[in-house]
Amino acid sequence: MAIKIYPLFFSIFLVSFQPYFSIGQTVVKGGYWFPGSGFAVSDINSTLFTHLFCAFADVNSQTYQVTISSSNQAQFQTFTTTVQRKNPSVKTLLSIGGGGSDVNTFASMASQSSSRKSFIDSSIKLARSNNFLGLDLDWEYPSDSTQMNNFGTLLTEWRAAVVTEARSSGKTPLLLSAAVLYLPYYYSSSVMYPIQAISNSLDWINLMAYDFYGPGWSPTSTGPPAALYDSVNQESGDNGVRSWIQAGLSAKKLVLGLPFYGWSWRLTNSSNHGLFAPANGQGLAGDGSAGYNQIKQYISQNGATKVFNNTAVADYCYSGTTWIGYDDTQSISGKVAYAKAKGLLGYFAWHVGADDNWALSSKARQLLSNMAAKTLPFFLTLLFLLQLHSSAGQNAVRAVYWFPDSGFPVSKIDSTLFTHLFCAFAHLNHQANRVVIASENQAQFSTFTRTVQQKNPSVKTLLSIGGGGPNKTDFDGMASRAVSRKSFIDSSIRLARSNNFHGLDLDWEYPSNTTQMTNFGLLLAEWRVAVARESRRSGNTPLLLSAAVFRSSDYYTINYPISAISKSLDWINVMAYDFYGPGWSSVTGPPAALYNPGTTTSGNYGITTWIQAGVAANKIVLGFPFYGWAWKLANANNNGFFAPTVGPAISKDGDIGYAEINSFIAQNGARELYNSSFVSNFCYSGTTWIGYDDKESISAKVTYAKNRGLLGYFAWHVAADDKWALSRQAASTWGA
Repeated sequence: MAIKIYPLFFSIFLVSFQPYFSIGQTVVKGGYWFPGSGFAVSDINSTLFTHLFCAFADVNSQTYQVTISSSNQAQFQTFTTTVQRKNPSVKTLLSIGGGGSDVNTFASMASQSSSRKSFIDSSIKLARSNNFLGLDLDWEYPSDSTQMNNFGTLLTEWRAAVVTEARSSGKTPLLLSAAVLYLPYYYSSSVMYPIQAISNSLDWINLMAYDFYGPGWSPTSTGPPAALYDSVNQESGDNGVRSWIQAGLSAKKLVLGLPFYGWSWRLTNSSNHGLFAPANGQGLAGDGSAGYNQIKQYISQNGATKVFNNTAVADYCYSGTTWIGYDDTQSISGKVAYAKAKGLLGYFAWHVGADDNWALSSKARQLLSNMAAKTLPFFLTLLFLLQLHSSAGQNAVRAVYWFPDSGFPVSKIDSTLFTHLFCAFAHLNHQANRVVIASENQAQFSTFTRTVQQKNPSVKTLLSIGGGGPNKTDFDGMASRAVSRKSFIDSSIRLARSNNFHGLDLDWEYPSNTTQMTNFGLLLAEWRVAVARESRRSGNTPLLLSAAVFRSSDYYTINYPISAISKSLDWINVMAYDFYGPGWSSVTGPPAALYNPGTTTSGNYGITTWIQAGVAANKIVLGFPFYGWAWKLANANNNGFFAPTVGPAISKDGDIGYAEINSFIAQNGARELYNSSFVSNFCYSGTTWIGYDDKESISAKVTYAKNRGLLGYFAWHVAADDKWALSRQAASTWGA
């Protein structure tokens, strides 16, 4: 859905939102170089960076002095003078350690005052003698509380020594940074990094927000190696950044890491090639890693298909059974925009030798080129803010409901066709006023999200509560008292979190008097407050909140609480169907007419009432049915709309899924008609008449939703589709 731009909002926003990256540092646009890359220092385009890291110096395991290996001495010694020829203002830091260094040496060095002093003094001497402007520590990783405490002591003493040396020499103090795990703790909340020491002693930390997935440690499925967002496992850059900030570190001390390389897998089935597809180890030679330049070459030589997942902010490509996850220019743009909007100090990349003609470095630098003005291009800021988990943050909803009694396995859902999936229904325990999942549904509900995200990692799932079947007096009783509303709300949030849903959907059919509507509004307002509070406390993305509502803004003259709906819900699902059916209409009729000349029983009328009542169009999702209603005609020769009938046909209540309708047509040679005035399909054979939505109706309705600026569409229900014909038609029309 196109984003509507309001000039006044633009002006206010651009004046007020000006993220500052640091007090001590203006910005960090960093890149690591190491001699093993085979990339000549003289070929580094240092104009694209503010800081360059020369990696790695080593720690002598006996003397604990920092040293440069003899094979690297010449390149390290001239590193600063070489890169400053193209960019005299670039700052250089000597990086110590690295992933291949001995962690035991670091642990031993940091454990004693004398060995820490040896490390500190030798590092400062080495930096000065080789003309570096700073030092960077890459200890991967302090792994217990003792090591973390010693790490903090080391940093404190290092800063004191740097200050002392600067006073003694009259030189600018050396910069101090450290490369750290993406989380503020080492895979256990009890082993936290020393936040205070880091904050007081380092100029910044380099957050290694990559290597989340790789064939060496996640060989059985593909994954985004450096996802900015990961709703399933929370292995993401965003989770890391938020965790560090929540732990107490200023955003202005955080530098976000970007990989200029990727990881490859060998797919077990070349036809299953999305994120989290089954795999069997690495896809390319060696450990499966590949530099960005090598990935580009692979794509060119093999005609690989490239995909950018804007939810994870990650790229991947595939050809045959080879699958590579990496960051291309789209991901780099998204991450740098994120860093700016979050107020981070900047970004760094590992490593400059893997770039392809400076494509990634140029893209990253371009987004920070206006830092002197401290402003952010609005469209990128807006993109980021739309992803900041607020209720304004939905770009589009292409959704469908699933329920267990349909007999359709969750694993069969083609989730690539949807942005949101509703798992229906959880129920309200009328005695405790708690939301519960029936025991027979627990297994399917608890794995619903993980299952549907195997095909589409970006799809969002919502647990739907209620439905047309439950006793609506239970909802009435629950909503009538503050204590019972709280029980409902708290239990629903716990249930959603414990079962990995991204949101909650309320299907109360329907509040039917003024008191119930008022209480419905109170429930929604309190639900939103509770969701926001839980998110702040847990650090998790706020749960989405939606509600399935009647086709119009009033339930037979009883108005919905519009203000509460607008403020509290992310959107409403307008059930624009079941206008006619054999159980309540004695004549045939269009069950889900978009238009109905002469009456108010239509989707368009309902949508119009909601908008006129005050609900923004971009909070409305249009519903359509993947099923129809069958009547038995009183006269086979009178077979149009509003023909007399004598009750239901085919099934007991006349309900029939779209797939069954197509089977009926094929088996009986039924005549099919599309009525563009109503935007509705029907078919008949003998005395059997069925009203439903076929592809023509679906296309017209989705186009209508787009043209009216609605948030999207949803369907009831996924199992009734016929080989995804309606789902594909809707998705392609929305995307057209």
